[in-house]
Amino acid sequence: VSQSRYDHYNRSAEHNKEVLALAPFDSATCFNVLNVIPEEENQLKTLNLLKSLVKPGGKVYISVYKGDGSGVGKPSIKGFQQNKLQADYLPLITQVFPNVTKRNGYFMATN
Repeated sequence: VSQSRYDHYNRSAEHNKEVLALAPFDSATCFNVLNVIPEEENQLKTLNLLKSLVKPGGKVYISVYKGDGSGVGKPSIKGFQQNKLQADYLPLITQVFPNVTKRNGYFMATN
């Protein structure tokens, strides 16, 4: 695999399978993904997938786009937007990654 990017929506199933076969990784990045997933159950599935792909002690970097910051999820021009502030995601992320630090603009979690 020339690029180790897993993307359920924008990469082929074959490509994603090849990426998953390379795990575990030292780190993983999840930028502006949780904020476009409407269901908390699926957000948790995404976080658990990240956890499964990273070595113990590895880092996971997570960012979210706040949209309009209202906290009201709704359809957007490009699909769906949670419109939550960064801090609003911390309880969700700590369900999967208890060791997480909120940084300016992203979270850093240790597996």
